[in-house]
Amino acid sequence: MGVVYLAQHPRLPRRVALKLLRTELGADPSFLVRFRRGAETVAPLDHRNIVAIDDSGAENGALWISMGFIDGRTAGAALADYEYGMPPSRAVRTSSRRSPRQWILPTVTTSSTEMSSLPTLC
Repeated sequence: MGVVYLAQHPRLPRRVALKLLRTELGADPSFLVRFRRGAETVAPLDHRNIVAIDDSGAENGALWISMGFIDGRTAGAALADYEYGMPPSRAVRTSSRRSPRQWILPTVTTSSTEMSSLPTLC
């Protein structure tokens, strides 16, 4: 669906996760409506298990979402430790020992997500 970058906020002294969606998705009017509705629905939510969305928009036809950056392992890396998937008892134990912000990933992140560095937000 897209690529997530670790980016420096252009005005504030903090890092953010910046997801850039595939360009062809921005050309689909029905996807654009769903994208905007999704961002507007999630943005006001304030819960420790949900990554905050800071902003979203389009630049030269490319859709993007800026959200809080959570430093830690990706869900893919954690699941790779288990050949047949993480046992439910381990998932529960993990969630009770750590703050969810340390291991819950944004719902917009896909398994093919690649983290890299950008100097500033687009």
